[in-house]
Amino acid sequence: MADNVTIADKDAAAKIIATDEVTRNAVAEHEQIVKIGLGAEGAHDLVLDSGQQTKANSLPVAIASDQDWVAATGLGKAVDAVPGATDTGVAALVVRKDTPATLTPADGDYTRLFVGSTGRLWGSSVVTDVTPGTSSGSLGKQEDSAHNSGDTGVMLLGVRNTAHASRTDADGDYTPIAVDAEGCVLVVGCVVHDAQDKDGPIKIGGRADATFQAAVADGDRVDALFDVYGQLRVRVDNANKWSYHSDGSTALTDSQVQASPGAGLSVFITDIIVSSGAATAMNVFLEEGSTKILGPYYLEAVAGRGLAIHFVTAKKCTAATAVTVTTSAAIAHSVDISGFIAP
Repeated sequence: MADNVTIADKDAAAKIIATDEVTRNAVAEHEQIVKIGLGAEGAHDLVLDSGQQTKANSLPVAIASDQDWVAATGLGKAVDAVPGATDTGVAALVVRKDTPATLTPADGDYTRLFVGSTGRLWGSSVVTDVTPGTSSGSLGKQEDSAHNSGDTGVMLLGVRNTAHASRTDADGDYTPIAVDAEGCVLVVGCVVHDAQDKDGPIKIGGRADATFQAAVADGDRVDALFDVYGQLRVRVDNANKWSYHSDGSTALTDSQVQASPGAGLSVFITDIIVSSGAATAMNVFLEEGSTKILGPYYLEAVAGRGLAIHFVTAKKCTAATAVTVTTSAAIAHSVDISGFIAP
């Protein structure tokens, strides 16, 4: 297509008008080229290929009234809007400043944001103390204030210290609360045995009980038992009592009085009673295997004779050893022996 149109001038030479021949609505026509503002006087230039210009030589542009600046793909974002996963925006650049100092001539001036070597934003000051507040939703609570269900607080943590190892360097240092393996707070006395007494004593408590409790396993912890009046229950006898009884006319030969109580335990003898029902002399003795430990005790040949022995200090036999009794005559007689088992 041929561009430009020549217009005759009756008073001068013909003038060439710059046009661009185009086809519009299937009709070929010329559209006049209009110089908008770029280019010096008498010079020709295009808007796009001239590059960035000064304000005096630039073409003003009016933004469309319905331009959307705050969409997901726009640079602007509305206050309180919900962010998306792929929103468009402009990254904020900051300046590393390891040692903050005054950067602007006067208070109220614009300035840049500064960060330390790790990228953390510098603040105007360092917070050295915080008043936590005392309301229901605050971490702090006022002394002597009433508890309310749902109050906010900070959980108190303890440190497991089953070995009772020292956790501080010196008297008066802060230290964590010590707990055992189950999380129970460890409480120990502060005055050792045989040290000079001070402060008030720690009282111990027990359980009031009108009957003896069932035996527990060896090594188990037990309650201290008191009666219903608060007096400590103390048995004058032993809980592991035993007794032996024989009544006949046959002589006893190594008859077992008490079997071996087991490792670490011994048979203790507190009482022996022997009675003869015939006018025949006899004797009685107790043994551990073939070793006599009590007796022989002799009864004269008088029917109805006997003996009764009570040991104020119980006779302790060899640990883990059975005890037997032997009588010398096959006459009517009875033997009663009693005692207990203990370590």
